[in-house]
Amino acid sequence: MSLFPQRSADVRRYKFINWNVVLKPALQEKFEKVITAAEQAGYLERLYVRVEREHRTVTLFPGQHPVGASLRKQGSTAAEHGAALVFSQAKTGNVAVLLYPYESEFMRQPEKLIVWRVFVGPNDVTQSVIDAAVADAFRYWRVSSVLDGGSRWDRWRIGMLRRRDRYQSAEKAMTTRPSLVARAVGAFLAWWPVAAFVAFSALVTVVTGWHDFSDKFGAAFHSTSTAAKESTTTSKTGRASEAAAAPSTAQDR
Repeated sequence: MSLFPQRSADVRRYKFINWNVVLKPALQEKFEKVITAAEQAGYLERLYVRVEREHRTVTLFPGQHPVGASLRKQGSTAAEHGAALVFSQAKTGNVAVLLYPYESEFMRQPEKLIVWRVFVGPNDVTQSVIDAAVADAFRYWRVSSVLDGGSRWDRWRIGMLRRRDRYQSAEKAMTTRPSLVARAVGAFLAWWPVAAFVAFSALVTVVTGWHDFSDKFGAAFHSTSTAAKESTTTSKTGRASEAAAAPSTAQDR
Protein backbone atom coordinates (compact mmCIF):
# COMPACT_ATOMS: atom_id res chain seq x y z
CA MET A 1 0.00 0.00 0.00
CA SER A 2 1.34 3.41 -0.95
CA LEU A 3 1.97 5.94 1.78
CA PHE A 4 1.30 8.78 -0.62
CA PRO A 5 -1.89 7.96 -2.56
CA GLN A 6 -2.83 10.45 -5.25
CA ARG A 7 -6.28 9.20 -6.21
CA SER A 8 -8.25 11.24 -3.63
CA ALA A 9 -6.44 14.44 -4.55
CA ASP A 10 -6.99 13.78 -8.25
CA VAL A 11 -10.71 13.15 -7.74
CA ARG A 12 -11.05 16.37 -5.75
CA ARG A 13 -9.22 18.30 -8.48
CA TYR A 14 -11.49 16.85 -11.16
CA LYS A 15 -14.54 17.86 -9.13
CA PHE A 16 -13.31 21.47 -9.08
CA ILE A 17 -12.69 21.37 -12.82
CA ASN A 18 -16.17 19.96 -13.45
CA TRP A 19 -17.68 22.73 -11.35
CA ASN A 20 -15.98 25.45 -13.39
CA VAL A 21 -16.35 23.86 -16.82
CA VAL A 22 -19.69 22.02 -16.62
CA LEU A 23 -21.93 22.74 -13.64
CA LYS A 24 -21.44 26.47 -13.16
CA PRO A 25 -22.24 27.32 -16.81
CA ALA A 26 -25.23 24.95 -16.72
CA LEU A 27 -26.59 26.65 -13.60
CA GLN A 28 -26.11 30.12 -15.07
CA GLU A 29 -27.86 29.11 -18.29
CA LYS A 30 -30.76 27.51 -16.44
CA PHE A 31 -31.23 30.45 -14.08
CA GLU A 32 -31.20 32.92 -16.97
CA LYS A 33 -33.98 30.91 -18.62
CA VAL A 34 -35.94 30.95 -15.37
CA ILE A 35 -35.56 34.73 -15.15
CA THR A 36 -36.83 35.16 -18.72
CA ALA A 37 -39.78 32.84 -18.10
CA ALA A 38 -40.66 34.67 -14.86
CA GLU A 39 -40.65 38.03 -16.63
CA GLN A 40 -42.91 36.71 -19.38
CA ALA A 41 -45.28 35.20 -16.81
CA GLY A 42 -45.47 38.45 -14.81
CA TYR A 43 -43.87 37.06 -11.65
CA LEU A 44 -44.36 39.33 -8.63
CA GLU A 45 -40.65 40.06 -8.19
CA ARG A 46 -37.64 40.38 -10.45
CA LEU A 47 -35.15 37.51 -10.22
CA TYR A 48 -31.36 37.77 -10.24
CA VAL A 49 -28.34 35.51 -10.63
CA ARG A 50 -25.19 35.93 -8.57
CA VAL A 51 -21.95 34.03 -9.23
CA GLU A 52 -19.25 34.11 -6.53
CA ARG A 53 -16.07 32.60 -7.87
CA GLU A 54 -14.17 32.77 -4.58
CA HIS A 55 -16.92 30.98 -2.65
CA ARG A 56 -17.78 28.69 -5.57
CA THR A 57 -21.50 29.45 -5.45
CA VAL A 58 -24.23 30.19 -7.98
CA THR A 59 -27.37 31.79 -6.58
CA LEU A 60 -30.84 32.48 -7.95
CA PHE A 61 -32.74 34.96 -5.81
CA PRO A 62 -35.71 37.35 -5.98
CA GLY A 63 -35.42 40.96 -4.88
CA GLN A 64 -37.16 42.33 -1.82
CA HIS A 65 -40.65 43.77 -2.03
CA PRO A 66 -42.96 45.68 0.34
CA VAL A 67 -45.54 43.81 2.38
CA GLY A 68 -47.27 46.67 4.21
CA ALA A 69 -46.79 49.36 6.81
CA SER A 70 -44.13 48.54 9.38
CA LEU A 71 -45.21 47.85 12.94
CA ARG A 72 -41.72 48.52 14.29
CA LYS A 73 -41.01 51.88 12.73
CA GLN A 74 -43.87 54.29 12.27
CA GLY A 75 -44.17 55.82 8.82
CA SER A 76 -42.00 53.20 7.10
CA THR A 77 -42.85 50.21 4.92
CA ALA A 78 -41.94 46.65 5.83
CA ALA A 79 -40.38 44.40 3.20
CA GLU A 80 -39.69 40.70 2.91
CA HIS A 81 -36.33 39.52 1.64
CA GLY A 82 -33.69 36.82 1.92
CA ALA A 83 -35.18 34.17 -0.39
CA ALA A 84 -32.59 32.31 -2.47
CA LEU A 85 -31.61 29.06 -4.15
CA VAL A 86 -27.89 28.39 -3.70
CA PHE A 87 -25.65 25.78 -5.31
CA SER A 88 -22.32 25.77 -3.50
CA GLN A 89 -19.23 23.60 -3.78
CA ALA A 90 -17.36 22.72 -0.60
CA LYS A 91 -13.60 22.31 -0.21
CA THR A 92 -14.12 18.54 -0.40
CA GLY A 93 -15.68 18.86 -3.86
CA ASN A 94 -19.19 18.09 -2.61
CA VAL A 95 -22.03 20.25 -3.91
CA ALA A 96 -24.71 21.45 -1.50
CA VAL A 97 -28.09 22.79 -2.59
CA LEU A 98 -29.57 25.27 -0.11
CA LEU A 99 -33.04 26.83 0.00
CA TYR A 100 -33.51 30.13 1.83
CA PRO A 101 -37.00 31.45 2.66
CA TYR A 102 -38.49 34.91 2.64
CA GLU A 103 -38.44 36.66 6.00
CA SER A 104 -39.99 39.86 7.29
CA GLU A 105 -41.22 41.33 10.53
CA PHE A 106 -44.59 39.71 9.84
CA MET A 107 -43.44 36.16 9.12
CA ARG A 108 -40.43 33.95 9.79
CA GLN A 109 -39.92 30.27 9.17
CA PRO A 110 -38.82 27.98 12.03
CA GLU A 111 -35.52 27.33 10.21
CA LYS A 112 -32.98 29.66 8.62
CA LEU A 113 -32.66 27.44 5.56
CA ILE A 114 -33.35 23.97 4.22
CA VAL A 115 -30.48 21.83 2.97
CA TRP A 116 -32.17 20.39 -0.09
CA ARG A 117 -29.48 17.86 -1.03
CA VAL A 118 -25.74 17.31 -0.75
CA PHE A 119 -24.07 15.63 -3.73
CA VAL A 120 -20.71 13.89 -3.87
CA GLY A 121 -19.66 16.00 -6.83
CA PRO A 122 -20.81 18.14 -9.77
CA ASN A 123 -21.38 15.08 -11.97
CA ASP A 124 -24.31 14.08 -9.76
CA VAL A 125 -26.08 17.40 -10.31
CA THR A 126 -27.97 16.60 -13.50
CA GLN A 127 -30.40 18.83 -15.39
CA SER A 128 -33.36 17.06 -13.81
CA VAL A 129 -31.86 17.72 -10.36
CA ILE A 130 -31.54 21.43 -11.16
CA ASP A 131 -35.14 21.55 -12.40
CA ALA A 132 -36.42 19.85 -9.24
CA ALA A 133 -34.42 22.20 -7.00
CA VAL A 134 -35.80 25.26 -8.82
CA ALA A 135 -39.36 23.96 -8.45
CA ASP A 136 -38.90 23.38 -4.70
CA ALA A 137 -37.28 26.80 -4.28
CA PHE A 138 -40.34 28.51 -5.73
CA ARG A 139 -42.56 26.39 -3.47
CA TYR A 140 -40.52 27.46 -0.44
CA TRP A 141 -40.73 31.10 -1.46
CA ARG A 142 -44.50 30.89 -1.85
CA VAL A 143 -44.92 29.21 1.53
CA SER A 144 -42.66 31.71 3.32
CA SER A 145 -44.14 34.81 1.69
CA VAL A 146 -46.66 36.97 3.53
CA LEU A 147 -48.28 37.73 0.18
CA ASP A 148 -48.84 34.10 -0.79
CA GLY A 149 -48.61 31.27 1.74
CA GLY A 150 -48.51 28.52 -0.87
CA SER A 151 -50.95 25.79 -1.74
CA ARG A 152 -51.66 22.71 0.35
CA TRP A 153 -49.29 20.71 -1.88
CA ASP A 154 -46.60 23.39 -1.45
CA ARG A 155 -46.85 23.22 2.34
CA TRP A 156 -46.83 19.42 2.35
CA ARG A 157 -43.77 19.30 0.13
CA ILE A 158 -41.87 21.85 2.23
CA GLY A 159 -42.78 19.93 5.38
CA MET A 160 -41.29 16.81 3.82
CA LEU A 161 -38.11 18.71 2.90
CA ARG A 162 -37.80 19.90 6.49
CA ARG A 163 -38.07 16.35 7.81
CA ARG A 164 -35.58 15.12 5.22
CA ASP A 165 -32.93 17.71 6.12
CA ARG A 166 -30.46 15.99 8.42
CA TYR A 167 -27.89 18.81 8.25
CA GLN A 168 -29.95 21.75 9.57
CA SER A 169 -27.20 24.25 8.70
CA ALA A 170 -25.12 25.36 5.75
CA GLU A 171 -21.89 24.86 7.71
CA LYS A 172 -22.65 21.21 8.43
CA ALA A 173 -23.77 20.60 4.86
CA MET A 174 -20.51 22.03 3.53
CA THR A 175 -18.24 20.06 5.87
CA THR A 176 -19.96 16.66 6.07
CA ARG A 177 -19.53 14.00 3.43
CA PRO A 178 -22.84 12.35 2.50
CA SER A 179 -22.92 8.66 3.38
CA LEU A 180 -24.09 6.01 0.93
CA VAL A 181 -27.27 5.40 2.94
CA ALA A 182 -28.01 9.13 3.15
CA ARG A 183 -27.51 9.48 -0.60
CA ALA A 184 -29.86 6.57 -1.31
CA VAL A 185 -32.52 7.82 1.10
CA GLY A 186 -32.19 11.38 -0.19
CA ALA A 187 -32.58 10.24 -3.78
CA PHE A 188 -35.65 8.18 -2.90
CA LEU A 189 -37.31 11.01 -0.98
CA ALA A 190 -36.52 13.46 -3.76
CA TRP A 191 -37.89 11.36 -6.60
CA TRP A 192 -40.56 9.10 -5.07
CA PRO A 193 -43.45 11.40 -6.15
CA VAL A 194 -42.28 11.01 -9.74
CA ALA A 195 -41.92 7.25 -9.33
CA ALA A 196 -45.38 7.05 -7.75
CA PHE A 197 -46.87 8.99 -10.66
CA VAL A 198 -45.19 6.69 -13.19
CA ALA A 199 -46.40 3.60 -11.31
CA PHE A 200 -49.93 4.99 -11.14
CA SER A 201 -49.87 5.78 -14.87
CA ALA A 202 -48.67 2.26 -15.62
CA LEU A 203 -51.44 0.81 -13.45
CA VAL A 204 -54.05 2.90 -15.24
CA THR A 205 -52.65 1.78 -18.59
CA VAL A 206 -52.78 -1.87 -17.58
CA VAL A 207 -56.32 -1.59 -16.24
CA THR A 208 -57.48 0.37 -19.27
CA GLY A 209 -55.82 -2.11 -21.59
CA TRP A 210 -57.51 -4.99 -19.75
CA HIS A 211 -60.87 -3.32 -20.10
CA ASP A 212 -60.25 -2.80 -23.82
CA PHE A 213 -59.32 -6.46 -24.16
CA SER A 214 -62.41 -7.50 -22.20
CA ASP A 215 -64.62 -5.27 -24.31
CA LYS A 216 -63.15 -6.60 -27.54
CA PHE A 217 -63.41 -10.18 -26.32
CA GLY A 218 -67.00 -9.61 -25.23
CA ALA A 219 -67.87 -8.00 -28.55
CA ALA A 220 -66.28 -10.88 -30.46
CA PHE A 221 -68.06 -13.43 -28.29
CA HIS A 222 -71.34 -11.59 -28.74
CA SER A 223 -70.93 -11.46 -32.53
CA THR A 224 -70.07 -15.17 -32.60
CA SER A 225 -73.12 -16.01 -30.51
CA THR A 226 -75.31 -13.85 -32.74
CA ALA A 227 -73.96 -15.53 -35.86
CA ALA A 228 -74.58 -18.95 -34.34
CA LYS A 229 -78.14 -18.00 -33.43
CA GLU A 230 -78.77 -16.64 -36.93
CA SER A 231 -77.38 -19.85 -38.43
CA THR A 232 -79.60 -21.95 -36.19
CA THR A 233 -82.63 -19.85 -37.05
CA THR A 234 -81.89 -20.13 -40.78
CA SER A 235 -81.48 -23.88 -40.48
CA LYS A 236 -84.76 -24.25 -38.65
CA THR A 237 -86.54 -22.03 -41.17
CA GLY A 238 -85.19 -24.08 -44.07
CA ARG A 239 -86.33 -27.33 -42.51
CA ALA A 240 -89.78 -25.90 -41.84
CA SER A 241 -90.07 -24.82 -45.47
CA GLU A 242 -89.08 -28.28 -46.67
CA ALA A 243 -91.66 -29.86 -44.36
CA ALA A 244 -94.37 -27.52 -45.63
CA ALA A 245 -93.49 -28.32 -49.23
CA ALA A 246 -93.63 -32.10 -48.71
CA PRO A 247 -97.49 -32.43 -48.30
CA SER A 248 -98.14 -30.37 -51.40
CA THR A 249 -95.86 -32.66 -53.38
CA ALA A 250 -97.73 -35.69 -52.07
CA GLN A 251 -101.08 -34.15 -53.03
CA ASP A 252 -99.82 -33.47 -56.57
CA ARG A 253 -99.01 -37.13 -56.90
